[in-house]
Amino acid sequence: STLLVIGLCNLLIFTVESPSINFAIWAVNGAFQGAAWPALTRIFMNWFPDPAVRGTWYGLLSTNQNMGSTLVPLALPALMKAQGWRFGTQGPGCCCIAISLLLFLTLQDYPSDQSTHSAKPQKQPKGGDKKDKTNTAEADSNSDSDSSSFRLLAMRLTLLGLGYLFISIIRQGLADWSAVVLEEEKKLSPVQAGRCMAMLEMGALCSGLTGGFISDKIFKGARAAVMCIFISVSAPLVYAAFIMDLSDLGDTTTVMAGLYFVIGFFTFAPHVLIGLFARELCPSKPSTAGGFVKALGQIGGAFAGAPLMYIVASYDWKAAFYLWVAAGVCAGLCFLPLWSVKPTKAVSAKKKTQ
Repeated sequence: STLLVIGLCNLLIFTVESPSINFAIWAVNGAFQGAAWPALTRIFMNWFPDPAVRGTWYGLLSTNQNMGSTLVPLALPALMKAQGWRFGTQGPGCCCIAISLLLFLTLQDYPSDQSTHSAKPQKQPKGGDKKDKTNTAEADSNSDSDSSSFRLLAMRLTLLGLGYLFISIIRQGLADWSAVVLEEEKKLSPVQAGRCMAMLEMGALCSGLTGGFISDKIFKGARAAVMCIFISVSAPLVYAAFIMDLSDLGDTTTVMAGLYFVIGFFTFAPHVLIGLFARELCPSKPSTAGGFVKALGQIGGAFAGAPLMYIVASYDWKAAFYLWVAAGVCAGLCFLPLWSVKPTKAVSAKKKTQ
């Protein structure tokens, strides 16, 4: 339903002359976009209950952001030239509506065996029923009844949210202002700056495919360890890209494109794993946990707008670059206390149902 509303908003935007109505339509579009991802991840958690492989599949799921960001500049300009500028929103809107209808017909909240299993719990063997009740009681006491566990959970989610805030300052700042920065500070043409932005998305795509796999296979579910390492590496990379003098390294476009690739690689995996890790920390209310962390991330993204421009206007772009470096360091410090925390849900759930 959220995807359908998003598609309708894209069809309706700019069809009226009133700026206030267009603003309202776009606000509704943003609100439903924010509501779509928690619902999608809840379905994902139902289909992938095993933490041992969940990071890999979640990373693959999250590459949709990079694929969309890559397809837009490749496909839309030619289509807008042929169909008119309004096709820039109406084309994606039609795609959203078509895909929403397809999902309505095919997507299920649970696997069929799990749905049947949960619908008829009274037919389980007595021993299994007692075991399930025991597990439920333990989960309730650990997450809801025990105040110390609740405080620990709140602290962990707050650290994740603050880390997400700092990451969003970097990622959204690069997404919004790279074209300006590369032209003004690095003297690149718009085409050359566009290549750097494409490399940023390519690095993020590779990061989405590998970050979750690394957290599964190498760190055995310790998502925060991967996030801490990746975002800590991004800080010196941002420093090298925007503060250091790179003129002696060769062609500026090639050097900046390479740096944008590795920056995209080391900033996107933490961005992906934060949402998954928040839901794993609170399996009883995964959407609530993910929404709380996401809200703090949105604050960081908003900071990359007018507040960042105020800093640039008051000082210069170098102040913004130092802010991005500091944000990377602060994000790493937020994840460091969570280094060894792993998902607690049993990995053998699939075996129990067989």
